[in-house]
Amino acid sequence: MAGYTANAGTVSDPKTLSLSGTVNNGAFAPQAFYNRDKTYTKGFNLVGNPYPSPVDWDAAIGWTRSNMDNAIYYFDAGTTDQFTGTYSTYINGISSDGVATNVIASMQGFFVHVSDGTYPVSGLFGMDNRVRVNNLSPAFHKSTEDLFRPVIRLSAGFDEGSSTSDPLVIYFDETATSGFENELDAIKLNNSDPEVPNFYALSEDGKRLSIGAWPTPGESCEIPLGIKTEKEGMLSFSLASVQNLKPGMGIFLKDKMSGIVQDFQRKPDYKVYLSEGDVQTRFALVFSDKDMSQEAFGSGSVDAYVLDESIYVIVRLKDEQVNVSLHNIAGQSLVNRTLNGEGHHKLGPAPSPGVYVVTVFAGMGSVSKKILVK
Repeated sequence: MAGYTANAGTVSDPKTLSLSGTVNNGAFAPQAFYNRDKTYTKGFNLVGNPYPSPVDWDAAIGWTRSNMDNAIYYFDAGTTDQFTGTYSTYINGISSDGVATNVIASMQGFFVHVSDGTYPVSGLFGMDNRVRVNNLSPAFHKSTEDLFRPVIRLSAGFDEGSSTSDPLVIYFDETATSGFENELDAIKLNNSDPEVPNFYALSEDGKRLSIGAWPTPGESCEIPLGIKTEKEGMLSFSLASVQNLKPGMGIFLKDKMSGIVQDFQRKPDYKVYLSEGDVQTRFALVFSDKDMSQEAFGSGSVDAYVLDESIYVIVRLKDEQVNVSLHNIAGQSLVNRTLNGEGHHKLGPAPSPGVYVVTVFAGMGSVSKKILVK
């Protein structure tokens, strides 16, 4: 049951590996795994399916999982760097990316998490033939309750053509609380690819979640969102899909810095420029049966940044047209253009290295942003 990883190098050409030996059968006695809350492992353990057949994580009998969370985590290697990649998660009938499932392929490596507690925490993990399945394309069976469970899928990614987005799933369950529950919630396992942000929800007790269960909201509820990036850049938050949400319930993305609350079902994308780092208190997902959307005029209404030797401006104003200017520190005007008010605009090529000021003039006033051309 030991998981392993093999590095095939930088060449993308496929390789054929030859394996020999006797296939496994029967029970595997429970083994001890640990959560010592170390900086990088955080209680995650790499294990493997030891059988020549798939196994079902949701099998009612055959598993030994003592002091273990109910989630499993898969790693997908990056296409440009063999040392980096992204993670997907499955728990309680919910897949983080729509691909990860309860059926674990033969020889598939995956991560499990020993539950948090008084460290070091010891967990037991074992299995026997009753977890095995012989249908290689199994139908996914869900209870009637699962079929009507509200599921909201979000994603966040750098606003670049080939960029990979990081998924986040929020679902409502009558048995859930707003705190972390290891049978319903999946802890966020950070991607190792710096080109992919880490998008998560925060439980009431501060756990970072890739899949989060919340109690069914009444008139409204607010769920904090976090985003961790390894580089600065323009990010796009998106509402990917909504299932079984009760009629009349709205979904809103709140940006506490700009004061903007965007109706995510009407406009399912929100763009913002973020510096490298971990942001936990700025964004939230709001569910309400009232219209919570609001525009804002101020610093958060405008973003300006430099990317690939060009200057870009994001304007979040309802004005049909705005005037945008670019000045150097000496006050000399370099660019003056009229643009449609709301949108993501390319202002023009970046000038020589230095500090510049982008100013947007609108009917409500003006907003200026300093940018650094390196």
